Amino acid sequence: MSNSALVSYTQLSPNCNAPRNQKISKITIHHMAGSLTLPQFGALVARPSRQMSANYAIDKDGNIGLFCDEANRSWCSSSPWNDHRAVTIEVANDGGAPNWHVSDKSMAALLDLCTDICRRNGMAKLEYTGDKNGSLTMHCFYAATACPGPYLKSKFAEIAKTVTARLAGEQTSGGQTAQEQFVKIMVEKCQSRCQAAKLLPSLCIAQACLESAYGTSELAVQANNLFGIKQGSGWKGAVYSKATKEWDGSKYITITAPFRKYDTMVACVEDYIAKLTGMERYKNLVGCTDIATACKYIREDGWATSPTYTENLLKVVDKFNLTQYDATNTPVAPAEPAVPTKQIISIDPVELPNAAAMEFYKLAQKYGLDNDRYYHAKYVQ
Repeated sequence: MSNSALVSYTQLSPNCNAPRNQKISKITIHHMAGSLTLPQFGALVARPSRQMSANYAIDKDGNIGLFCDEANRSWCSSSPWNDHRAVTIEVANDGGAPNWHVSDKSMAALLDLCTDICRRNGMAKLEYTGDKNGSLTMHCFYAATACPGPYLKSKFAEIAKTVTARLAGEQTSGGQTAQEQFVKIMVEKCQSRCQAAKLLPSLCIAQACLESAYGTSELAVQANNLFGIKQGSGWKGAVYSKATKEWDGSKYITITAPFRKYDTMVACVEDYIAKLTGMERYKNLVGCTDIATACKYIREDGWATSPTYTENLLKVVDKFNLTQYDATNTPVAPAEPAVPTKQIISIDPVELPNAAAMEFYKLAQKYGLDNDRYYHAKYVQ
């Protein structure tokens, strides 16, 4: 379980159960009944005597704070049953009783955060049923409280509909989902490099998809770390520390660990290849031509502690037919005929909508321009 990369402020509360004992399957939205800043909210939930916390809070300007890791159960909804299953969000009010209005900036941030939570935790939709059976729930379902207030209550059906539409319809102009677009980017980054090292590109792509939640995980966004590679001995580069879950043989435990931070995605892929080809325990992967065997080896060799890691990798391989990229004669991008004249073009950093960015990406691919080498691009939400 990763935390959202949309967070701009972090102050973890001691008021929680670590780790949660259920898979994340719900989101519970609360209102603050006030307009606290993120530091003010952090100071509030930092007091053990308060006996309260939330995974996230949003202030009236749309800034998002993290106060309880998603891996842990916050004390928020008066219901351990719900809070072990739910990511809880406190939203500031820009108006008081009786309506407890929420600003447009807060609402926009709430929609972005809910979409991000669903995407990273494998929730294909957000469903509001008006009771605790849905995946979008209210505090008042579990206690005699007015929370989340009349304004937010009136928005729950719309929130669920909007988030579900985003999850189902995150399309680029080429008709690709965000996951398909990430796979295509990974083909560009790793196919020729893996083939040169006698490694299966399908394994590399599947691991990147699984480990980075298709490029949306905190590590991927903040550190260009697509494979969950820890610092280890001999690493001289930058380090990014975060909480992570490990399987101890009988249960998952949460620890804080240092991870390698890369300047680019390509640098991460090249380091991944260096590990597999340079470490003795991974040598059985070099020259392996069967993806099922490779997925079995990578788990047995100690890359991951999850007992279902092999099965999860193979699901990704099957979903996107990744073995098609293992053939040595599969081109990454079509070659362009030589032209008698050339131009030098410089591009300044600019934010583009996904549709426009995809058109640029297609043009760059057409001319063999590798992202991270000739231009730089990353998701911002």
